[in-house]
Amino acid sequence: MLVRSEPGFEPGLSEAERVELQRKNHISLAMQPPDIYPRIVECATAITDMKDLEFHYRLGVDMFIAGVESLAASR
Repeated sequence: MLVRSEPGFEPGLSEAERVELQRKNHISLAMQPPDIYPRIVECATAITDMKDLEFHYRLGVDMFIAGVESLAASR
């Protein structure tokens, strides 16, 4: 699965191409197995439609940390 980090960022894309890229990224995240990636599926829209890049990165780091903590707690 290839999903670019910044939602819709790709140098040289037209607005229509950027919107299509975001749509494809949204679909890719939303179609992950919900039993394995429940929060990714749940947050697919928020992850791909953000305009605030600082919030985008903060959310990504928070989600990563929460995942690691969850795995550590289950072991």
